Amino acid sequence: MLNSSTIYMPKNPTHSKLAHLWLGTWSIGGYSWGKTDLKESESIIDTALEQGITHIDTAGFSSTGIVEKILSSYLKKSREDLFIITKAGLLPDERNTSTIYKSDSKTLRLTLYQTLDRLGTDYIDLYLLRSSDDLPSSIEALEELKQEGLIRYWGGIDFTLEQLNLYFKPHSQTVHQVKFNPLTRSDSILKAGKQNLRAFNCIHSPLEQGLITSNFKQLFFHDFEKHDIRQNNLNFKDEKIIHWITKLQNTCTDYDISLTQANIAWIYSKPYVDAIVIGTRNLTQLENFIQVAKYPRIEYSQIFPMLEEGFK
Repeated sequence: MLNSSTIYMPKNPTHSKLAHLWLGTWSIGGYSWGKTDLKESESIIDTALEQGITHIDTAGFSSTGIVEKILSSYLKKSREDLFIITKAGLLPDERNTSTIYKSDSKTLRLTLYQTLDRLGTDYIDLYLLRSSDDLPSSIEALEELKQEGLIRYWGGIDFTLEQLNLYFKPHSQTVHQVKFNPLTRSDSILKAGKQNLRAFNCIHSPLEQGLITSNFKQLFFHDFEKHDIRQNNLNFKDEKIIHWITKLQNTCTDYDISLTQANIAWIYSKPYVDAIVIGTRNLTQLENFIQVAKYPRIEYSQIFPMLEEGFK
């Protein structure tokens, strides 16, 4: 469980006290997640840094680049204290209303330059590739960017088992971000990544876009805004899922623990998990994440069997 979290660190790791907890910033920029208070977004980043979270996960056109512009002020103060993760090949569509993805070498370089410009830095710590029609060429392009010093590391997002075995070399511990939560199980991919130490497994979407939290009832059958990413998630409209999460919540209440915290603790308990990306839109939820990471409670394990069984 979280044995390899010191592999990927900022150039100056002095302040990295929670290297296995990566702050996801997609939701705090608004746009794809409804209205957001940008002042609170800055408070979330401030609090995360104060508590020793130095790994910040972002993406070029998630929230139309707003988050990267916010982060630029932090990088001016202490660039080498932070580990910045971003996504390769994201571009706006013709109307600048949604994101398209390209993985050719020209686009990978172009989007990196754009990200560097918005962040006001000359390098990215980790550049993640989501998919590609020609993975060998895309990876070759990423290696070139690494050799030029524009990125320190590259990794992948939700690669298939075949892709993992083909392109993640043994003992490379290449970063692999994988979607994993009680509703979306990826155990086989995660376990395969740990065989021969091919992958450093980092979990994304641990809360299923906020669904597996104590506030879940506010989200079911909610009329999300036009650009809100959650309007396309069918789990938010499944009555069987709301019944299952309600049962989970009631059990958590019996043990006087938070469903959000129990879920994160369950993911932490997996021997094939190295880090978790946690996205949050309010300080209270961030503090809950930090509490689980710093002070895990034995009561959380009472919920593990239900989470392990998952939704049937």
